[in-house]
Amino acid sequence: MRKQIAISLVSFALSVLLWVAFTGSIKLSLAFFLLLTVHEMGHYFAARQLGWNVTLPLFTPIGAFISGGDIFSKTATQEAYMAICGPLYGTIAALLCYAYGLFTHDTICLQAALIGFFLNLFNLIPFSPMDGGRIMMAVERRVCIFVGIPAIFAFLYYFAGSNPINLLIVLFIIQAGWQDIVARRQMAQERPEYFAVGWQTRVAVLGVYLLLAVFLFVTMRISAFQLTSLMQ
Repeated sequence: MRKQIAISLVSFALSVLLWVAFTGSIKLSLAFFLLLTVHEMGHYFAARQLGWNVTLPLFTPIGAFISGGDIFSKTATQEAYMAICGPLYGTIAALLCYAYGLFTHDTICLQAALIGFFLNLFNLIPFSPMDGGRIMMAVERRVCIFVGIPAIFAFLYYFAGSNPINLLIVLFIIQAGWQDIVARRQMAQERPEYFAVGWQTRVAVLGVYLLLAVFLFVTMRISAFQLTSLMQ
């Protein structure tokens, strides 16, 4: 455990330093990675609750992840639970950051909250390896093909633009997502019981997913408006 903590802290510090070099703001960089930490700890605590042997979060300049725990030996419902806990924790953290920024008129905290809302919403796109893709395994795995792929290309068109970093991230997601689609198709043939989820559970998972997505979209728009107003 000590080794895991050390690796996690070192990767956190290095990622923050790279962001400071990129953004020029220590406070914004630190706030962003603290929000990201809460998001990943949501996954971590859920995985540990399910009895999965997972590591503490490892950080990179473009995100973070936990490793370990063979999700393909569990069930789609458990996978969805583990996946949705990240955005849930992340949303709560972004809300607290937003409330503090709004109360103190701290534009840095409002910027960090806006980024947090956006990243948690982006993570809900129903396309693996993002959380939304894993959540959809308990609803309908083919959503990743018919909704997830168009959503990724819509993001590429509206948000990524010509930014090379964004383009690389999206291309990585598309490649990893397609590999996941192929693996899930084979898995559905070999282990159909994995995706055997009752309709009540499917409706409940979809309902929580949609409520969270709408909430994040609304709070993102509100925080963007208030941030613009404070900076004028």
